[in-house]
Amino acid sequence: MRGYKFCYQNNERIAEEIWVDLNEPLTEHLNLIIDLLDETYEKTIKTVYRDNNLKQNEELSKLTELRKLKDKIASDI
Repeated sequence: MRGYKFCYQNNERIAEEIWVDLNEPLTEHLNLIIDLLDETYEKTIKTVYRDNNLKQNEELSKLTELRKLKDKIASDI
């Protein structure tokens, strides 16, 4: 295994090596998980601080900053 690439051999053709690169699928998976957690966190903020607009806006502002950071990191990849 090298980084996110690994090699395996076909049992029917021993001489055949097959390389698989997991970088792209792992990146897609992690982005999906981050997006799901992001939406869950936003809904939680809106539910927990439903009666406290000041605190809700404060937490949503923090979430907005995290989203900007996520977008910046994603554009650098």
